[in-house]
Amino acid sequence: MVWAELRLREALKDYAELYGLTSLAKGADQIFACVVLELGGKLQAVLPFAGYGESFEDAGEADGFRELIGKCSEVTTLEFAGSKDQSYLAAGRYVADHSDLLIAVWDGEPAAGVGGTGDVVSCARGEGKRVYQINPAARTMGDVA
Repeated sequence: MVWAELRLREALKDYAELYGLTSLAKGADQIFACVVLELGGKLQAVLPFAGYGESFEDAGEADGFRELIGKCSEVTTLEFAGSKDQSYLAAGRYVADHSDLLIAVWDGEPAAGVGGTGDVVSCARGEGKRVYQINPAARTMGDVA
């Protein structure tokens, strides 16, 4: 993930007013949040359901979540959408709907489950949003056509 973190920093460094939306999920979401904050930006957490913070199985990821949520300017908690997967998709849609640019750390493959990165990218593209992909597997980055 070091490569992806460097690319995130590169993609975000020139924004004068940086405001990031994220669900603070493990991995790339938490890295994105750290980069936004390090660059002096503000952060909004979009939680897929109440109690989301207790759903982390790894102690390190849970600690990262708790630390980052405390640094957010705003926290939006969505209503449970019937299943965790549907709730993750709803949170991803919210992020896409409220973003000018969606930055996706994504391998380009279809989502492994409902609400995965591929689904969120599809939602954003369907709304005509700009999507910038950072692909750690291929070591590429750029706008998604």
